[in-house]
Amino acid sequence: MARLFLLFLIAALVYLVLRLFPPSRRPPAVPPAAASSKLVGCAHCGLRVPEAEAVRQGGRYYCDRSHVPGGGGASPA
Repeated sequence: MARLFLLFLIAALVYLVLRLFPPSRRPPAVPPAAASSKLVGCAHCGLRVPEAEAVRQGGRYYCDRSHVPGGGGASPA
């Protein structure tokens, strides 16, 4: 009977500890670069790319060097 009481007491303590200190439920952190990345549209095809990856020519943005008018050339592989 003492063992049964001890088992019940341990189970009750575990239950209380889990109720008082629940696991942390923080939202996943968003990398700062991904959160603040501005998207710009390609002046040739309209594809939206991050501003950091776009090619800027004459005040306009392009998704690739091959879309820049007048000698952008083929894009590197």
